[in-house]
Amino acid sequence: MRPDVIKGSEIRKADFPIEQLLLDRWSPRAMSGEEIAEEELTGAAWENFALQGFRQGLVVHGMEGFDYERARVELRIPDEFQVEAMAAVGKPGVKEVLPEKLQKRESPNDRRKLSESICEGPFRF
Repeated sequence: MRPDVIKGSEIRKADFPIEQLLLDRWSPRAMSGEEIAEEELTGAAWENFALQGFRQGLVVHGMEGFDYERARVELRIPDEFQVEAMAAVGKPGVKEVLPEKLQKRESPNDRRKLSESICEGPFRF
């Protein structure tokens, strides 16, 4: 982090112990306009949540294909909020409790190449 950028921990205090990096990180609006090298660009915005959970020994698993409306009802989400994503959080378990199909997938996988997630300028198919 550049020395002229205020660290979040200079202003905010966490209610619970979290990684210093997550406390210090914030979203300044002032940017220099300098070009950013492709190798410096990063992934999912929810990753901070996943990393903090991992650091605490928890499993954090992003989910897709869930029922958005049921989530709204079951979790009593007010109308002024919109469900965009969901993650399951829990303590690690043994893979043998999973259906056999999922047991075979219960290991780290390769990550998508940066070039498959990041583009500059208009989106192209």
